[in-house]
Amino acid sequence: MKRMLFSCFVALLLVKTPAMAHGGGPSVDLNKCVITIGDYRVQFTAYQPDTSGSERLCQEFPMIGRTVLVFDIEEKKLRHQPIEITILRESDKKNHAHNHDGGTENHDHDKVLLVKPAQAYPAGTITIDANFNEPGEYNAIIKAGENKELTFELPLQVGGHSEMTQWVIAVVFTIAVFGFIMWHRDRGEKMKGAHA
Repeated sequence: MKRMLFSCFVALLLVKTPAMAHGGGPSVDLNKCVITIGDYRVQFTAYQPDTSGSERLCQEFPMIGRTVLVFDIEEKKLRHQPIEITILRESDKKNHAHNHDGGTENHDHDKVLLVKPAQAYPAGTITIDANFNEPGEYNAIIKAGENKELTFELPLQVGGHSEMTQWVIAVVFTIAVFGFIMWHRDRGEKMKGAHA
């Protein structure tokens, strides 16, 4: 029994907690992503108000559905440059080709989730209300500057594979194992009492 308890405890420690879940891409500080567009720093935070309330998310969203994406621009110079944000499925990133000769971009419009047209944000905050209706990998493509010369791609994981889900599963599993152990112990004590 002690061996089972120890194994459960070790398994629980091996699973990352949501606060430690970083993923790849931009650096993370207390569930707040810091991304770099050219030489400019931008803070990125996401929320799923219908499911997670005010919990801050970075690149991994536990559920599909409504997700609010917030980009806070730190440098004033970037606030006065046009910024365009496009969100599309990661597998369809190849369709998001930019023509550097000044031509129009070639999008597969059935694959693009949304486009926030280029504009300046003097107040420094860009808010996007997105609806991820399918789980999977997405990409937020941020382009800034008069000629869209500054580009950053932010990978996003929606539903199904987040470390938060793994954490919940581990906790439920551990509780179930402890419950079984307690039931087994009580049952053994009752059987001993019956034979006495």
